[in-house]
Amino acid sequence: MYGILYMEEFPSNSTNPSDWVAIDLCTGKTLWTDDATNLGGGSPAQSALTSTGQITSLMCGQLLDLQNPSQYGFFGYLWSQGTPAGMNSIGATLNLFNAENGQYLLSFVNLTMSASSTSSVFPSFTLVDDSQGDLLMYYTNTTAGNQTVAGTKINTLVGGEALECWNATQCLYTPGSIGYRPTFNGLYNFADGIMWAAPVPSTYNGNPISQGASPFGYSGLSMPTGSGGGGVPMLW
Repeated sequence: MYGILYMEEFPSNSTNPSDWVAIDLCTGKTLWTDDATNLGGGSPAQSALTSTGQITSLMCGQLLDLQNPSQYGFFGYLWSQGTPAGMNSIGATLNLFNAENGQYLLSFVNLTMSASSTSSVFPSFTLVDDSQGDLLMYYTNTTAGNQTVAGTKINTLVGGEALECWNATQCLYTPGSIGYRPTFNGLYNFADGIMWAAPVPSTYNGNPISQGASPFGYSGLSMPTGSGGGGVPMLW
């Protein structure tokens, strides 16, 4: 993004990154480095280092094309996965950083993986971006029970699955607001960004469909029963 290479560096014989580096591809100059001494720069309790002192794993970049009555332009973000020390999150955590200087901004908490999930670095989902740069996540929810998403009740039977779509911008957008102003050092509940959910059929033309192996990545994410989506009906 911006003609800048963002990458992790790994010490020899280690599977954990020691730092993030931003390098200008035109000049080769290192613009900034985030490591255990300065990663985050916000609240000491939310420095984006894990409880073991490791740097959270760099996941992807994002260019959000924001257009509303009071704002116009691009926001550059870096995403990581891992729960920072001192943060209360039930399950996995996604973190947002400023791509310009690597500063920690906020986190999405309470991504709870099902028992069938693998031990992959990332939770079980597939990430895509739409034409405006909104980051979308598709996954299968294996939690049995009722779930309310945008005012619609979805019932997942025991052993069944629901295909769901999560929108990061919706999760950050304050309902009824015409401005986009995420809270610095904020903690956002993952479930608030769910745009829609639909049951996955268990049969096709009378023949059973084997569920549990998601075509959208590894296996399914499990959301807390009763968690709701909601948010604005249209995202800028």
